[in-house]
Amino acid sequence: MLAVVFDMDGVIFDTETVCVNAWKAIAPEFGVERIEEVFQDCIGCNQKHSAEILRSNYGSDFPVDAFFRRSSEKNHRIIDEEGLPIKPGAEALFSWLRSVGAKTAVASSTRTATVERELKMAGFYHYFDVVVGGDMVEKSKPEPDIYLHACRLLGADPKECFAVEDSYNGVRSASRAGMNVIMVPDRLEPTEEMEELAEIVLKDLCEVRGYLQYYKEGERMEDNMGMTNRQFQAFIRLMELVRKLIKLIPEEEAERAEKEFEAALQLIKEDS
Repeated sequence: MLAVVFDMDGVIFDTETVCVNAWKAIAPEFGVERIEEVFQDCIGCNQKHSAEILRSNYGSDFPVDAFFRRSSEKNHRIIDEEGLPIKPGAEALFSWLRSVGAKTAVASSTRTATVERELKMAGFYHYFDVVVGGDMVEKSKPEPDIYLHACRLLGADPKECFAVEDSYNGVRSASRAGMNVIMVPDRLEPTEEMEELAEIVLKDLCEVRGYLQYYKEGERMEDNMGMTNRQFQAFIRLMELVRKLIKLIPEEEAERAEKEFEAALQLIKEDS
């Protein structure tokens, strides 16, 4: 069965942009510089880990509790005034996953109460079987604890689950949990390390849906064609590679190649 665990900030919502803007707005109150650079290091971390990063940059006596309190106030004000920024393709992806009977979860470093509130605010809460916040595990990303916990609650084997992540620490966390990682970069571009850890790097949630549709269609092909799971995963990656290569050829040739590719894929589906 298809099972997918999503990070929230930077994947479902563009809240990392909201958060960095809040940090930049309050930085003068705390007399700190390089706040955007420090924020980048905190992406994917829970509040405890972020506090350690702030203190390592601004001193052991930096008032992290006051900083987080002011940041939260500013965050809420921005969201109240401008709304919760939703990533393109999110609802269509969640709706499709529900329609095919997939198991779904959120595993976010953000506090559980905040995660649940924002999912409900966007009307997404009912799409998820499990919600895990950063305060539900002792060790933050990049440790695997939060993803392992989400998979346990889903009753799913991590090796058979997908994780959708945008941050370096999130990709490391899901990879260490043994999951199939889909990276959808937000504020951080994929590095060589990320390319190695992630099964694939995709542009947005619209592409994630297409990729998972290949997987779901392939489950039937895997059963009927006698492929092992390893062979099936290779087949999925091959299909995505072909699509990428088609985009690199001249437009007039690409249109014909795309049609031929889709026709060949349809034959494979029908024969399976």
